[in-house]
Amino acid sequence: MTLGRHLSVATESEGSFLGVVVAGGEGVAFGGHLVAHSITSAAHAVSTGRHPDSVHTRFLRPASPDLDVRYDVEITKSGRSFDNLRVDAWQSGLLVAATTISFTTFEEGFDYQEAMPEVAGPDDIEPSTFVPPGTEASVRAHFDIRYAEKSSGTSTSGPTQIMWLRAREPLGDDPSAHAAAVAWFSDLSLPWTAELPYEGAALARAGASLDHVMWFHRPFRADGWLLFTQRNPVYAHSRALTYGHFYSADGLLVATAAQETLLRRTPIGP
Repeated sequence: MTLGRHLSVATESEGSFLGVVVAGGEGVAFGGHLVAHSITSAAHAVSTGRHPDSVHTRFLRPASPDLDVRYDVEITKSGRSFDNLRVDAWQSGLLVAATTISFTTFEEGFDYQEAMPEVAGPDDIEPSTFVPPGTEASVRAHFDIRYAEKSSGTSTSGPTQIMWLRAREPLGDDPSAHAAAVAWFSDLSLPWTAELPYEGAALARAGASLDHVMWFHRPFRADGWLLFTQRNPVYAHSRALTYGHFYSADGLLVATAAQETLLRRTPIGP
């Protein structure tokens, strides 16, 4: 199935949509897909011409990859500048994720940003075939991924990674599809930034995404090259917080992401 098909949902009734989810790991649905479907579902209910502005998903319990998820959309406020919505994801009668989303129109005004870091361009970097342990390879296969930099951190700074990415297929002109695509990808990468200091360590890992936040600053296309910079400033009490910025190829900061991940590690062996 193509990425575009994966991002789409079917209308069940007014304000209610069905999505076929995919496995992110063994026996568990991919959380980034739930976020993507929540964006797509909400887009059906907003005013024409509005773009995703922010999305905040709280993962409440694991979802099965073998059953459809129903997304119930409620408009909590519709104003002159913003549409605010709540999307509840249900499976087998249980609430698996709760999302709040806002959509807006772009306005003229002051414009500045943090500069994009200087790294080699995607044409000068080999495509990556890396698949994190315990992750289904298919959820990464929809993207061309090229690592520009990776650091396991020092005593004064946390781990970081920088990569180029783009969807392998055209995604059309609906801005919600491009927002959903980067939400999908960010959940593939953000949790693994905190893993960098432990690559190769004899530790058993148990983890899950707790919540996922994204802000969309400017129009962009996920089927064009984006630079994704990520840093993990804190990992404490089995919870890692990672931030990320998406830049377009011409240097514009187009989206920001943050994710808190539960990461438990225990020594392997006697």
